[in-house]
Amino acid sequence: MRTLDLRVGSKVYRRRVPALRISDAAARSGVPATTLRYYEDVGLLRPGRTPAGYRIYDERAVEQIRFIAAARRLRLPLEAIAELTQMWQSRPCRSVKQRLRPLIDQQLERLERDRAAVAEIDARLRSALHRLDTLPDRDTACAPTCAFLTEPAPEPGPEPEIACSLTPTDHRDRLEHWTTTLADVPWTATPTGAVLQVPADRTAALASLIVAEQQCCPFLSFRLTFTGPTTQLEITAPEHARTAVLDLVVGARTQTSQ
Repeated sequence: MRTLDLRVGSKVYRRRVPALRISDAAARSGVPATTLRYYEDVGLLRPGRTPAGYRIYDERAVEQIRFIAAARRLRLPLEAIAELTQMWQSRPCRSVKQRLRPLIDQQLERLERDRAAVAEIDARLRSALHRLDTLPDRDTACAPTCAFLTEPAPEPGPEPEIACSLTPTDHRDRLEHWTTTLADVPWTATPTGAVLQVPADRTAALASLIVAEQQCCPFLSFRLTFTGPTTQLEITAPEHARTAVLDLVVGARTQTSQ
């Protein structure tokens, strides 16, 4: 048993609560004992000690462990988790909530950057595969043109082509569908693509187009936000494909003020 101080207003009440060993705390919190030791090593958790040196925890510590584990699942930095844990221990829930919101926003921003980076790598890999598949099989040494892993050197002029898997006929049909769905839709260019305000009654057709587009052009990213009378469509693309996407997908739509 250990003594726990409970403060109610200006009064402090003491009551004895069962002391939990690390195995008990791990079982109750769902966090392995090895992870609890890690939390202690990095300063997130400070368990008590028995005279013999064994770690002991109480129910409040178990709640704290669950709080830390939840923050870890959000991939928050350790410094932020340490700050949140201190606030969780000594300040009202409102303060924890106010601090947590901007941290989650920052994680979402990082995730968007990671998605863009992954999409760009994906496009490069697919482009490399496409170049590899077009090379002839040789029984001699590789020629200079066989350097499929080398990105083509940029040249003045049009943007590099997008590695789309559609045939010319299917590509033309797809563009006609986009043109019909996005007719007279206002759009705004963004640093990573474009944002369009599509009438809500075209959402079903829009969703179908997006699914089809992802199958042939996985380097494109689409996000739909439902706002009542309109559906906001955000399109993002790797840098080398951005201008072409605006030309091909957005086309002759009406651009709003930046």
